Amino acid sequence: MGSSRLRRACAGAAGLSALLLSTQFTFAEDWAPIWQQASLSQARFWMSGTAVGSKVFFAGGYTGSAASNVVDIYDIDSNTWSTAALSQSRRLLAAATAGNKAMFAGGYPAGTGVDTVDIYDVTTNTWSTSTLSQARGNLSGVSVGNKAIFGGGFTGGSYSNVVDIYDGTTNTWSTAALSDARQAMAATSVGGKALFAGGYSGAANLFTNTVDIYDSASNSWTTAVLSEARGEAGAAAAGGRAYIAGGRNNAGFPNDSTKTVDFYVASSNSFGTAAQLPFPNNQLAGASAGPKAIFASGAAYIYDTNALTWSTVNLSQSRFDITAVSAGHKAIFGGGQANGASDRVDIYTSQNYPAINSTKSFTLVDHTNVFGRLQLSAGSSLNLATFNLTVGSMSGVGNINLNGRNLTAGADNSSSTYSGALSNFGFLIKQGAGVLHLSGASSHLGATTVQGGKLNVTGTIYNSPVTVNGGAALGGTGTITNGVTVAGGVAPGSRGAVDLADGMIATLLLGNSDPSQNALKLGGASAGQKSRLRFEVASAADLLFITSANLLVQSGGADIEIVPLPGFGEGTYDLIQYNLGSASGLQFLSLATTIPGYTMFLQATSTSEQLVVVPEPAAGIVGAACAAAFLSRRRRGAQA
Repeated sequence: MGSSRLRRACAGAAGLSALLLSTQFTFAEDWAPIWQQASLSQARFWMSGTAVGSKVFFAGGYTGSAASNVVDIYDIDSNTWSTAALSQSRRLLAAATAGNKAMFAGGYPAGTGVDTVDIYDVTTNTWSTSTLSQARGNLSGVSVGNKAIFGGGFTGGSYSNVVDIYDGTTNTWSTAALSDARQAMAATSVGGKALFAGGYSGAANLFTNTVDIYDSASNSWTTAVLSEARGEAGAAAAGGRAYIAGGRNNAGFPNDSTKTVDFYVASSNSFGTAAQLPFPNNQLAGASAGPKAIFASGAAYIYDTNALTWSTVNLSQSRFDITAVSAGHKAIFGGGQANGASDRVDIYTSQNYPAINSTKSFTLVDHTNVFGRLQLSAGSSLNLATFNLTVGSMSGVGNINLNGRNLTAGADNSSSTYSGALSNFGFLIKQGAGVLHLSGASSHLGATTVQGGKLNVTGTIYNSPVTVNGGAALGGTGTITNGVTVAGGVAPGSRGAVDLADGMIATLLLGNSDPSQNALKLGGASAGQKSRLRFEVASAADLLFITSANLLVQSGGADIEIVPLPGFGEGTYDLIQYNLGSASGLQFLSLATTIPGYTMFLQATSTSEQLVVVPEPAAGIVGAACAAAFLSRRRRGAQA
C-alpha cells in the first residue's frame, strides 16, 4: 500500500442537499468569511468523512506510524468539535450516510482489509457495528436516497467488484457487483443516482474509464465511460451535475496527472466535459457548497457551476491525501499529508443564507444567495464587487452598488419595499409572484427586467430601461426616465402589463432621455400579441403620463381594463397623456371591460387617449353612441 496509486482515501459521501436549509444561519450582520480554519484532535491522513444533518465526521486514518480509531465530529450549528472512537483502528476506510446514520466501512488496520462497519446514530447518539459482505480497504462510499453504498476496493490480494448496500429505511443489507473489479474510484451522487467512476482496474492493471451508475429509484445499474481513463480523481455534485475532476491517467509517473473534468447529468443520463482544471492534479478530495464544486490537493480548485469558471485558492496549509465532506452550505477539508500528517481543517462557507439583516457596509466576496429576505437597515450599504447576488426578497434603506453585476430578487414570492438606491452599471431582475416596491432614487445604467410578479415604482428609476415580460406587471406612482417595453402575448397569462390598480388614483410618469426613442412600447409585432393596461377610475382616472419621447403601440395592441372605484360615473377620463405628434398605433388599443349600466369607449385626442363613459342609453340612442364611437375610432386611426 506504499504506492501513491493506492493512497486514495475515498471520503465518498456527497453532501445532503436536502438538509441545506437546516444547517444554515440567519446572520444579524454580514455573512461569515468564506474560508475558516480549525484543527483535528489528531494529525492524520487516509481518513473517511461524511455528514448527517449539521454534524460532520472525520473518522480513522493514518498518523504516519499507525492506523487511527479517532473520530472528530464538527457540529456546524454550534461551531464546536468533539471526539469519538471507532471500534477498530484503520486507514483507507470509506464513509457514507443513510438517513440518520453515519457509517464507516472497511479499511486496513495493518496490511489486510477488514469487514467492520461502525455506525453512529445521530438521533440516539449511539454507536453500533455491522459487517460488509467482503473484507477490504481503499473502497469507495457514497450516499444516495436513504442508502449508503460501499463499492470496490482491495482485499489485500486482489481488487474487488463487490458492492454492499445498506438501506436505512429497512435497516437491511444487500449486495451488487461493479462491472470491473477496481479501487481508487471517485464516487458521488446526483439526482438519485450514485456514480463509481474510474479507478485502478484489476482486469488491465491500469486505470480505467468505466463508470458504474446505480439508480436508487429503480434499484438498477448501468455503465458509462469517462472521456479519459483515470483514478484518484475527485468527485463532487453541484448545480445539478456530478463532476469527476483530475486524477492519474496511464501516461506513467511523474507526468500522469490530468486536468480533465467530466460531468454527468442525471436527468438525461449523459456525460460531457467541463472546463479543465487550472493545473494537472491527482489525489483530489471533492466536495460541494452551493453552486461550487471544490477539489483540493495542494490548493483548492473551485468550479463555479453558474459562471462555468475555475478559481484557485491556497489552503491554510498545502497538503494532499485530504478528506473532504459536503454539509449544507459548507465544504470541509480535513487532515492530509504535508511533510507528515496534518491536523489542519479548512472550511469553505458558500454564500447561501436563509436571510440577512445588516446595519453595516459590506462588499460581496463570492456569488451569493439569500433564500429569504435581504434587509439593508439604516447604516448599511452593499457593493456587489465582481459577483452576482440573488435574494428571495429585499427591503430596507441601504444603497446597493451593482458594479456591473446582476441583482435578482423575488423568488420567495413575498412582497417588500426597498427604499435604497441602486447605482453604477448593473442589472435588476425581478422574479416571483410578489410585489417589489421601489421607493428610492436609483441611477443604475443596466436594464431592469420584470420577469414575474409586479414591480411597483413609487420612487425614481433614472437611467435603466425597464422591460416587463409576459405574465409580469409594472405599476406605481413614481418616475421612469429611460423607457418601458411591455411584452405582448396571445394568451392572457403571457401578456405583460402596466397595472396601476392599487386602490387609489395616481399617475406614473414615463419618459426617455432620447426623444427619438420610446417612453412606452406596447404589444408584440404581430396581431393578437397584446399587452395589458389596467386603470382605476373614480371621479378621475389613473394616468400614464409620457413626459418625453414617444408612445408606440405595435400591431399586437393592448387591452385596456377598467377597475371602477367609488365616484365612478359619466365622464371623459384621460388614461394616457403624451406630447403632440409623439403617439402612434393608438388604433391597436382596445377596451376589454364592460360595466353594467354604462356604455364605454376609447377615443384619442392629439395629446391623450381617453375613456368615455356614458349611462346606458335607450335603444335609439345606443345606435348614435355606437356610431360616434365608430367615427371616433376612425379619427384615431387616421391620426395614428
